[in-house]
Amino acid sequence: MENIYSFIDLEATSNDPETAEIIEVAIITYKGTQYVSEYQSLIKPTIKIPEHIVNLTGISNKMCKEAREFNQIGFDLYELLKDTTLIAHSVKFDYELLKRAFKKLGIDFQAKTICTLEQSQKFIPGLNSYSLSALSAIFDIKHTESHRARSDAFATKELYFKVKETFHPKKQVKTIIHPNFKGAYDASKNQPAVITINNESFVVNNERQYFEDNLSLQVKNYEFINCILSFASIHYSSYCEALLSLNKTYKQPSWVLYFAKTKDKLGFFVGKYKPGRPAPYYFEEKKDAFNKRSSLFDHIKVSRNDVDFHKHLSNHVDSDSKIHSNILLSSLCSKDDLYSHILIKDGRYFAIVRSTYQDLDLTKIKRVRWSVMSPLIEMKIRSHIQNFKNQITKTESLKEVKKDSMNSLFASYAKKRNRNQHKNKVAKKSNSNRKIVRNNAHANV
Repeated sequence: MENIYSFIDLEATSNDPETAEIIEVAIITYKGTQYVSEYQSLIKPTIKIPEHIVNLTGISNKMCKEAREFNQIGFDLYELLKDTTLIAHSVKFDYELLKRAFKKLGIDFQAKTICTLEQSQKFIPGLNSYSLSALSAIFDIKHTESHRARSDAFATKELYFKVKETFHPKKQVKTIIHPNFKGAYDASKNQPAVITINNESFVVNNERQYFEDNLSLQVKNYEFINCILSFASIHYSSYCEALLSLNKTYKQPSWVLYFAKTKDKLGFFVGKYKPGRPAPYYFEEKKDAFNKRSSLFDHIKVSRNDVDFHKHLSNHVDSDSKIHSNILLSSLCSKDDLYSHILIKDGRYFAIVRSTYQDLDLTKIKRVRWSVMSPLIEMKIRSHIQNFKNQITKTESLKEVKKDSMNSLFASYAKKRNRNQHKNKVAKKSNSNRKIVRNNAHANV
């Protein structure tokens, strides 16, 4: 047997159910999801309607003068409401007010209740307002006459079914983004982006899809959304550019997978990361390093005892851990209609050049600003480049660059880097000499 729902709204002379009197009632009855009937009526109170209630509802004493009193319609209302589930926005007020009004007629009114206010607070955390008007705006519910019984009862009915079908869908429903992120969602694009949540940044392939999957009103997103204290999103023309925007702030790896190659053997071991010591694989977690080590051996189909095993493994590691020596990644930035060109040298250094031209002529560039790639960023870009050919929708173009062209651009940076390294060595040696002199002085004393 299907449940019978009474979507109800009462307008009253005050917000206190102990002293308030009903001045308007509206009831919309549904059996399951099927409309049954509706009822609406003004009610003449025994006291004067306060001015602030008149201003709030638009219901004046003059309007209620010819209306019937509650004791004249109470028994009809009871027949309409008995054996139904009462649904209202802040149902506790309406239920208590009805029970008190019925009690004066000698009726002990009892009913099951559902509160759309509590329902919304449960499933949509973090809103500034849970008023019926605010929630109606979120779900595109027509609510033209706020604080009039029929309009409020209709909005309550729509809200109840909208929340139900959004969080417990039986069929495909329209995606509704949480209001706190609606502005960012409207500005989002189907492009890679850097998302920052609670000061933690990460890169996603599709900014708009991320919103729809993680920040929409769905039960699976409830706990995640409830934990968000701060949020920001910036889209980029390509996945690589988004990654490189985090280069300076990206954390250093904790673990690496080293390999030692002899004439006929290739050995692996997991160790702690040491800045300046290159490795084919970098990891944040130690377990990930061991998992990768196992997967490398599993990838090679031949037996470990096979004479060609180490040769196969060596070739696989070389191809897996190497970015093409010199490459150029180009993508169109939709924001300003400029092309973003990413130069990568030796898989370790990068520079970004903006241009109005899709094909970048390196011979016409006089100077670029080079930076050293963070190891974890390098690994992610390496993986991205390897998978580039398999992408269905490409947001960038990739081509290899001649070594001479790249070296000429890199020359000034290399000179500056060598000067700085020399200065650091001199300073380090000077500090060491001062320390020796200081120790000798203390020894003589």
